[in-house]
Amino acid sequence: MTVPGLAQVLSQSQHPTAAKRMIAFPADLFEFPDLTLQEQMVSIILSGTANDQSPPKIAEISRRGRMSSKHVMTALQGIAEKKILPHKVFRTIVGEFGDDRLSWAAKGMLTYLKNNSGVKMQDLIELAEKSSDDERMIRNVLDELRNYGYLEDVMEEKSHQLE
Repeated sequence: MTVPGLAQVLSQSQHPTAAKRMIAFPADLFEFPDLTLQEQMVSIILSGTANDQSPPKIAEISRRGRMSSKHVMTALQGIAEKKILPHKVFRTIVGEFGDDRLSWAAKGMLTYLKNNSGVKMQDLIELAEKSSDDERMIRNVLDELRNYGYLEDVMEEKSHQLE
């Protein structure tokens, strides 16, 4: 007599969503010693949706992981910073303004860069002259976007020359 495996037990379960609960996750997920429990849970949930047309929203991850939206956001930020989650997928999940690490100045700059192609650093300095900001402030905002992975993405999309 053989002992049935977990997948077999779940597929034979009477619960209507039991088969849906089987989530495949990368075998090396637990090899990252600095992942928090929330980061591990969110990674598992996301890997279980890898074949979906679009990644789940924060509310869905929160529901599935039985954690607050704030914990989900923090976990998503962590796995994006650790390069486990591609930044473009992170942006798709959290939305354009959902990343609470970004200042409103950075979000405004990001919007400007997304809506204008071929922006050069000199263009931004000239714009700064029409506000209370200076070149240092512009560079700080660009550094903020660079630190969180946004600048690289938008530079690829819009052919900006900001170095």
